[in-house]
Amino acid sequence: MNRFNSGFFALTPVVKNILIINLLLFIADNILESGFGIRISEYLGLHFPESERFNAFQFLSYMFLHADINHIFVNMLAVFFFGRTLESKWGSQRFLSFYLITGIGAGLIHLCVGWINYASMTSIINDFNNTANAETFNLFIKKFICPYRTEYTTNIINALNDFPDNQNAIKHAQDVLYGSLQYNINIPTIGASGSVFGILLGFGMLFPNAEIFLMFIPIPIKAKYMVIGYGLIELYSGIYNSGDNIAHFAHLGGMLFGIIVLYYWKKKYGSFY
Repeated sequence: MNRFNSGFFALTPVVKNILIINLLLFIADNILESGFGIRISEYLGLHFPESERFNAFQFLSYMFLHADINHIFVNMLAVFFFGRTLESKWGSQRFLSFYLITGIGAGLIHLCVGWINYASMTSIINDFNNTANAETFNLFIKKFICPYRTEYTTNIINALNDFPDNQNAIKHAQDVLYGSLQYNINIPTIGASGSVFGILLGFGMLFPNAEIFLMFIPIPIKAKYMVIGYGLIELYSGIYNSGDNIAHFAHLGGMLFGIIVLYYWKKKYGSFY
């Protein structure tokens, strides 16, 4: 049994340092961007391997950066409430290992899904280059950019429908296709959400019947149902791409690696803790 200071606002050692590191990097990121136009996420955020900005250390560094105040607040609030319980139960070393493994695992799953999208994007682009037509271009727009066509892309589609050999329209279409591909390659992924979902998974498995009050829901929900509900929501959102710029499969990756770690511990030590 690990003994830490008790109390509603008491912090366990690893949770305290996670909160401090995330907060300091968030402040530094905003100061550097507003004062010097430098985004830390361009260096420490997780990039796709095809990007020139990719580095292996980003699998670790990306989970300590956040996009805005809401992003960091929600993630750190979950670490504060659920992480302390797990650290008190497991001890600091095991909790830190779990936090980092689920975060790295989330990044791996996110890049695997990203690779599938990348392969699909390049396949459609190659099809368009071989036989330029409005149908192929429209397929790319619907699948990878947004469910609704913009006026610009609509004009390109109309031009390709009316004059399939219109080189100007083909050039504009290729600009959109390759621009979207480069955007997806170079946009960094940041946030502790993968680790947070791992923590939620761990809490739900260790304390399945613990009752939790969620914001905007006036009745308590058992932890096991909360975890299942979050998992199903993330799976649905990931499959049916809601266009919200959230790495839903990274969240599921955090849960998946959380399950793997917990069952490894159960096999090795006879229990989840």
